[in-house]
Amino acid sequence: VGASANSRQFIQTIRFAGQSHTALSGTGPDLSSPFTAFATDAAAFGDGTGCTPYPANAMRGQVALVEREFCAFEFKIAFAAEAGAKAIVVTNAEGEDEPFVMFGLEATDIPAYMIGAAAGADLRDRLANGDVQVILDPTLVPRAIAPDQVAPFSSRGPSPSNDIKPEVVAPGNFIYSAAQRFDRNGDTFDQSGFTSVDGTSFSAPMVAGAAALVMQRHPEFSVAEIK
Repeated sequence: VGASANSRQFIQTIRFAGQSHTALSGTGPDLSSPFTAFATDAAAFGDGTGCTPYPANAMRGQVALVEREFCAFEFKIAFAAEAGAKAIVVTNAEGEDEPFVMFGLEATDIPAYMIGAAAGADLRDRLANGDVQVILDPTLVPRAIAPDQVAPFSSRGPSPSNDIKPEVVAPGNFIYSAAQRFDRNGDTFDQSGFTSVDGTSFSAPMVAGAAALVMQRHPEFSVAEIK
């Protein structure tokens, strides 16, 4: 089963200099309310990618701005946290103006948000000319997107046996779903009990559920007819 896009996406925002930009938080700890602090560019300490340690307390109380490339997100976050940063903002690669959710951050210590390349360049330019205060807002805001598009992470076939797979898709991109709130280091954790998720792990159950309803209504159907 392949995954297609929903008709809307829930996003978060970063605000600075009177402007609001799309942001998405990673799967680590998140904010419970808007957070305001001065930003600092990691490049000011010699490594804009945030892949090397900073001087002690170099980012104390601030929001670290780092580039996406060259090392895992966990290292960027760990180095920023060790330098005293309260949160980190990762800018997407050049030409990539849409952020994405950074996975595998459950064991990190500070909130991490991604923003698009253009928004990151704007913030970096402003920081080069003076102090900039940023507001990270975790509030989920819906925005309309084109539905029924195959998700970038979903297979388009053919299979190793040259079958055209998947030939069935269901919504599996930008799904707003129930979440667990017992294990901060586990999958789909969110203190609110709800979160935005992606994956064929969500489209496949939708197809299975639909098939079960068809089987219940038409027990005489063959597998091919149900499909």
